[in-house]
Amino acid sequence: MLASCAWGLAARQARAPLWSRARSTVSIALQEITALQDSTTASREAKPFTEVPGPKGLPIIGNSWRFLPVVGHYDIQKLDKIMWQLYRDFGKVVRVGGLLGHPDLLFVFDADLVEQIFRREEHMPHRPSMPSLHNYKHVLRKDFFGDTPGVIGVHGQKWHDFRVQVQQVVLQPAVARQYISPLNDIANDFMDRIDLLRDSNSELPGAFLGELYKWALESIGRVALDSRLGCLGADIRPESEQQRIIDAMKGFFENVSVVELRSPFWRLVATPSWKKYINALDTFRELCMERINAAVERLDGKKEHEGSSLLERVLDRTGDPKIAATMALDLLLVGIDTVR
Repeated sequence: MLASCAWGLAARQARAPLWSRARSTVSIALQEITALQDSTTASREAKPFTEVPGPKGLPIIGNSWRFLPVVGHYDIQKLDKIMWQLYRDFGKVVRVGGLLGHPDLLFVFDADLVEQIFRREEHMPHRPSMPSLHNYKHVLRKDFFGDTPGVIGVHGQKWHDFRVQVQQVVLQPAVARQYISPLNDIANDFMDRIDLLRDSNSELPGAFLGELYKWALESIGRVALDSRLGCLGADIRPESEQQRIIDAMKGFFENVSVVELRSPFWRLVATPSWKKYINALDTFRELCMERINAAVERLDGKKEHEGSSLLERVLDRTGDPKIAATMALDLLLVGIDTVR
């Protein structure tokens, strides 16, 4: 096999001088041999998944009790502190298994290892995470999502088919560059709001996370929905669309950790946390469709051009508003989640 690789490379360099081709071929063949040896050594030294360090579970209930109020010692409303504690106690790679009704969780706290994991992914990686979101897209709102459930909480052929339809638009550098100025404007508006929120000691309020949510929502909304949502206004009315969006966002993030990490009683009965979680997702979805429909009317048969927005390009290339809406919903969820 190595000889075949070497000769194949040599043939592609047929126009180079003979001595240069020989030296280049030998060098590349040696690199291939070294890479193969390293891979073989790593395979021999690899340990089974069950030996990944992590908190030990109890019989029957596993580690689920650790996320319960009072008796547990992991506060699911403070995921950042959980991550730090897992890293301090167990190292760069941590497995939290034994979660009732949920797959094992693997946390990787090393950028180089994360890169290696992504580089070794298969063509269609299996990510059995977020059963709650999978249930929402494939069961509760199957009539809406159908065969276009997006990329979050989805894996396999449907994940791949959806990604193929939107990746050529989303990954274009030219599309990203056109949002530099709009996002900079939003950042400046946010800084102005920070000045308004400072007290007499120039300190910000303790509940500042909500303000970060507003900035994140305004930013990702500008990209995903092609419009300003108005979440950074100085005075937002309680009944306004902006406040509904903010409340939905808070409702989602306050309850997603409950339905994902604690015992999934929502599979048997609609718990209060599950109801709030579904209501938040429904609000996001309704918002997306309102903005998508407005974008469809703006397009009105126009073809994609150099200055077309991300939303317009997806609509033009797919011709399916639901694909655009699903993409926008996924962007909202993951875009806001990064500030938590």
